Amino acid sequence: MRRRGELFVFISATGFALMPVFAKLAYRFGVNVSTVLFFRFFIAIAIIWAYIFIKRISFKINLKQAMILLILGSVLYAGSAITVFSSYKFISAGFSEVLLFTYPAMVLIISVVFLKEKIEVNKAYAVVLSIMGTVLVAYTPGQVINIKGIILALLGALFYAVYVIVIGHGKFEGIHPVVMTGYVIFFAFITFMVFALFQGGIAVNFSANAWMCIILMALFSTSIAIFAFCLGAKTIGSCGAAIVSSIEPVEAIVFGYIFLKESLNPIMIIGALIVVMAVVSIYIFEPYQRVNVNT
Repeated sequence: MRRRGELFVFISATGFALMPVFAKLAYRFGVNVSTVLFFRFFIAIAIIWAYIFIKRISFKINLKQAMILLILGSVLYAGSAITVFSSYKFISAGFSEVLLFTYPAMVLIISVVFLKEKIEVNKAYAVVLSIMGTVLVAYTPGQVINIKGIILALLGALFYAVYVIVIGHGKFEGIHPVVMTGYVIFFAFITFMVFALFQGGIAVNFSANAWMCIILMALFSTSIAIFAFCLGAKTIGSCGAAIVSSIEPVEAIVFGYIFLKESLNPIMIIGALIVVMAVVSIYIFEPYQRVNVNT
């Protein structure tokens, strides 16, 4: 069962690692950021809520939970998605993913500075590793250094870090993880619709190749990735799932090289692996628990 759980989480990480590839290919075919996000979540919402209804999973929540989920989805999750997807236009897929994966270090810093939590040695070590790995990737020969892209990706990581903190302090006991995800992406979708209006509306007259990228992103890099992570986390726990899924930035670099002809060299891989080590070091000393996890 444990191997099966690890496989599910690995599939999830692979799906998310392919997401910047699908997005950047869609951009090449003339699709803008707002349209990609609109259709990605439109399709994902239909699939996830169909699953909830077919499985007859209870989706009842109270008013307080609804308000928290509204903020999580419409502000934090949507903010992270918009900034990260915008960063894909300026920096490589792998670099963007490495920057996004600095969010665990940001969670630690925010928790210590604003929530007055004590920082443990392994977690302080993780922050240092995360910075070292990111700098290595950034200064890899051939790497495109675009300040706007870097700021957008780091802003996306910050949004996601706050999202993780709010989830950790929210009262979501009894809510199925798929239901919680369903609400979050629904509220995020509302923000994407508003964002699209300010970007000139939603375009639909693009090529079959562009549609294929968007559909694959919605199916494999969103719906299947979410389901696989939830199934895997039920078996190996949140800590185990976090460790296995930390392979995502390394996969993103490799996929960027294969499908987008982006740069790849040993220094970049080493930098990405250091970021992975930073994530793993946060969880490696925590006990494995069978808990519900969202992504």
